[in-house]
Amino acid sequence: MGNEASSVTISEAEELASSEIADLKSKLAYCMADFINYKKRAEQEKAKASVAAVEDFAKDLFPHIDNFDAAVRSLKAIGNSSQQFEAGIDLVVGGIMHVLETHGFEKIQIAVGDAFDVSTCEAVLSEESDLEKDSITQVFSSGWKHNRRVICPAKVAVAK
Repeated sequence: MGNEASSVTISEAEELASSEIADLKSKLAYCMADFINYKKRAEQEKAKASVAAVEDFAKDLFPHIDNFDAAVRSLKAIGNSSQQFEAGIDLVVGGIMHVLETHGFEKIQIAVGDAFDVSTCEAVLSEESDLEKDSITQVFSSGWKHNRRVICPAKVAVAK
């Protein structure tokens, strides 16, 4: 009489439940993989942000190191300065350099007469010179690398 509702056999119900379980397991696996990838990306972004913060700090410090170096060169050029004073400035610069090197920073070694290298230098002036074309005629400020990546190119003048 009123018991004509669609009847599902036990095996059909088991099959349907088994199918739903498999579908849910698949969705769970995708969610877990997405979460693992999210965690990896977040860790990488955190590491990059940390490196960027250290590099920004160091970039603010570099001009002052250049000023110390210029002061030492000026004192030595004058010739009548106190050797103790020069030694003190050399000690300060050496200490700062040691700290920077300990943290992966490296001063780019360039000199007048070297070939201009666009990967490590920024030409801020082009001038007539007896030196070979595209060689460095003046070094205005040092360049720096952090973990072998150039973060601050050397500012130089280049021969025309």
